[in-house]
Amino acid sequence: MRQYDYGILIAVLALVGIGMVMIYSSSCILAQERFGDSFHFLKRQALFAVVGIVLMLGAMNLPYGSYRRVAYPLLLLAMLTLVAVLVPPFGHRVGGASRWLQLGPITVQPSEGAKLAIVIYLAFSLSRKRERGIVSRFSTGFLPHLLVAGLMAALLFKEPDLGSAVIVGALAFIMMFLAGVPWIYLLLTMGLAIPLLYRQLQGYQWERIGVFLQYLFAPWEAPLKEAYHIKQACYALANGGLVGMGLGMGRQKLFYLPEPHTDFIIAVIGEEWGFLGIVVVCFLFLVILVGGAKIAMALRDPFGSLLAMGIVAMIGLQGSVNMAMAVGLLPTKGMALPFLSYGGSSLLTNLTAIGVLIQLSGQAQQREGP
Repeated sequence: MRQYDYGILIAVLALVGIGMVMIYSSSCILAQERFGDSFHFLKRQALFAVVGIVLMLGAMNLPYGSYRRVAYPLLLLAMLTLVAVLVPPFGHRVGGASRWLQLGPITVQPSEGAKLAIVIYLAFSLSRKRERGIVSRFSTGFLPHLLVAGLMAALLFKEPDLGSAVIVGALAFIMMFLAGVPWIYLLLTMGLAIPLLYRQLQGYQWERIGVFLQYLFAPWEAPLKEAYHIKQACYALANGGLVGMGLGMGRQKLFYLPEPHTDFIIAVIGEEWGFLGIVVVCFLFLVILVGGAKIAMALRDPFGSLLAMGIVAMIGLQGSVNMAMAVGLLPTKGMALPFLSYGGSSLLTNLTAIGVLIQLSGQAQQREGP
């Protein structure tokens, strides 16, 4: 019988459970006000959690070679859906951004699935070139992957979704570096990407960066109106202290902290569960990330190793960015905290990714066995 890394599975299920509790705590009053049903967000997230767990179990039991075969079809599907959200009949526009596809009564955010698709594609393509000894060449190991990741990032930027575009770029650079692409290519590309990004940023994005810098160096001199999101999140964390105000007793979620059940759910956890609650959440993420890194190092197959590290990087980057944003260490940007924030597309994608990672853990233990 194949042995899996059940520590990762337990940590993920614990995070999903905490997320369900905190989504209800942070959104019940908001949901009652908007929809007349305090369980509105909880019921939807619970449905996505059930579907996500089914997908995770499916990914755990999918034959290992299947991930190689689906690399290009998944990449193509991701690109097509990212184009579709920009076309008015298909894309669903909210708050000036076109990031969603309307599928009957539900909306999906293709950018979430695109992150997993680029990880699987890069793991497959880079491993093939590494096995053939051509991964260090500019024309074969670097340029094709840069173009694919650049195209995906450009489509995400067009939505606009700067956070996801940056995550895709970071994933590509991390995986190319791990595969053996010369670091000089990556450094030169970063040097060229910075001025390009500088020219593409829009006015409201520059405003957020300016507010972030002002808050970073003189936090309480920053005007409340401009630094509203950051200050309300920090108020919530300060209210929580060491052990928190108690589950359901948070104050900032009461129409002070914007989007408490999505972008700033860690601030609500900090207010109601205190510093110790945040430590528990960080520990559970650490179990996943360290466990995933160990799986990657145990696998001798370059494809499996790169795929495991890509999934670790995808979850780790999103979690780090979300938490850093909540405490004012990064500019405010809509990005879900994996497994905890409300959002079906994020939950489905990350649970599927964990299923792949656990499946890889079985492969790693097979290779370690007698």
